[in-house]
Amino acid sequence: VFGLIAAAILSASVAYAVSLPAFLTFSLPCLLPAIGYLLLRGNGLQQGWGLLGVILLSALLVVAWQINRLVQGSLLRRFQTLALVDHLEQAKGRTERLNADLGREVEQRRSAERALRSARDLLQARVEAGTLELSDSQARLALALEASELGLWDWNLETDEVHHSRLEEIFGISQDEVRSVRADLRPRLHPDDVPLLRRALVNHLKGRSDGY
Repeated sequence: VFGLIAAAILSASVAYAVSLPAFLTFSLPCLLPAIGYLLLRGNGLQQGWGLLGVILLSALLVVAWQINRLVQGSLLRRFQTLALVDHLEQAKGRTERLNADLGREVEQRRSAERALRSARDLLQARVEAGTLELSDSQARLALALEASELGLWDWNLETDEVHHSRLEEIFGISQDEVRSVRADLRPRLHPDDVPLLRRALVNHLKGRSDGY
């Protein structure tokens, strides 16, 4: 009877060994009374069975402790693995979001570069067209001035310096010979242009007096 009880306790204790408190709560009340009863009996055979029960209880305690340690270690490693997997999943999600943001930023920069390239090409085309138009305008102006035997001139009223595009063709003097309009060019002016020159001087002097 005690052997059958010990076998039942042995098989059940292995299942309860996952939790050491549960194992002790189940095995000690079952084994200690029987072991104490057998050891206290005067019969040598029963005392032998009681000693065997002590050995069995000790072995069960060692086995239960080892199983509990292994299970706890396995559970701890499993929880650590799950935590690591969860951390890796979160890191993967953050990496995917960062890659998506980086992809959008790269696409935006490419779009900006394409827009800048298009604007640069358009500006270059406009500059080339403007340069060509300016060249044509200058060529037409030069032809018109040459055909009308006129010229363009710029007169600095403060320094009395003048620049004329066709000074030598119209007045017969070079640009280096002209130092003053009133001294060098006025004697060569047409009588009808003298009032214009006088009006320009009056307006200039009036503008200076109004400014002061």
